[in-house]
Amino acid sequence: MTASRTGIKILRTICLILLAIVLLSCGIIGSFRLYNAHNFQIQSETGIDEQTFLEIGGLQQFVQIRGECTSNPIIVFVHGGPANPLPHLAYRSQRQLEKEYTIIHWDQRGSGRTYFANTGTDQPEVSLELILQDMDELVDYARQRFSQEAVIVMGYSWGTIVGGHYVKRHPEKVTAFIAVSQIINVLQGVEISARRVLAEAQRTDSSDVQELTDLVAKLENVEEYNPELLHYFRRIELLNHRHLSHEYRRSIPLTAWASATSPTINLTDLRWFSVLIQSERFEYIQADILRECFSFDAHDFGTDFPVFVLFVIGDSDWITPAALTQAYYRDIDAPHKELVILEGVGHNPTLEAPEEFQTAVKAFLTDLTTY
Repeated sequence: MTASRTGIKILRTICLILLAIVLLSCGIIGSFRLYNAHNFQIQSETGIDEQTFLEIGGLQQFVQIRGECTSNPIIVFVHGGPANPLPHLAYRSQRQLEKEYTIIHWDQRGSGRTYFANTGTDQPEVSLELILQDMDELVDYARQRFSQEAVIVMGYSWGTIVGGHYVKRHPEKVTAFIAVSQIINVLQGVEISARRVLAEAQRTDSSDVQELTDLVAKLENVEEYNPELLHYFRRIELLNHRHLSHEYRRSIPLTAWASATSPTINLTDLRWFSVLIQSERFEYIQADILRECFSFDAHDFGTDFPVFVLFVIGDSDWITPAALTQAYYRDIDAPHKELVILEGVGHNPTLEAPEEFQTAVKAFLTDLTTY
């Protein structure tokens, strides 16, 4: 009987400790969310802070519009992924830019809040062509609503593919193209990174050497996109963080913490995160887009851009190694071009180095007035 009571007391103590940890964690996260919400407020009477759905391409598509003055130039942010919208992280990545620009985030068809807003019917087709048509509707909406002749297109990762196509197709509607972590050739970039991770694993005599050797061999034999490729990609991402995270700011914990403490994240965003990690469901929704992304080659796409161009990259980007981007950048022909390389930064400069990123963008856009 005594032993039984002792066991119950121990179990009760453990439960109380766990409960205390949960409550403390919720309290800390809640406090940071309140703090971020306060700092994220638009203070100006001429500003805008709007989250809404617009009918675009026959669908209800989510947009977030923020800025301190609606007469400021417009930046249309084209998210990466594919299918990884980032409006809930805007509080971290764009607050300084909002003072001089109106910034529009948009959840592309088949992703995020847009996906769940259209689940009552058969899920619509998702393709690069349709996303470009949607984007054109959004740009026209922004130009008309805010009385602007043209917008600034900012693409991140997959968004650089979408943004690049759009800029070339509609140069009359665009003043500048800002490519953040420009996709050059995903397969080539990931293979280069896998070899670097393998070399580091061999140097430290890691137990991951055999898996990395197998992954490199598989990547060498990939000629076109297939569902297994996404699995290789995710494994290399995790192994890269395990062995090379000392070279840059860790984006996985940064993303987790920044998302948890975001003042605008909601349950729909969390539902979409669950889709992103469900490989089969995600591949079903995004099959055509994944094929486009993994087969894209920037050199085949072309090096002529009809507008001003800024590339912002991290020197430790594992998806698009800096050397690939620099080689492509050298070949670019544009009215004006600039390349900014952020030290100690991986694939997501907007999250890993928000101040340096915003400073680079502001400097580039300010300089445009002199050309």
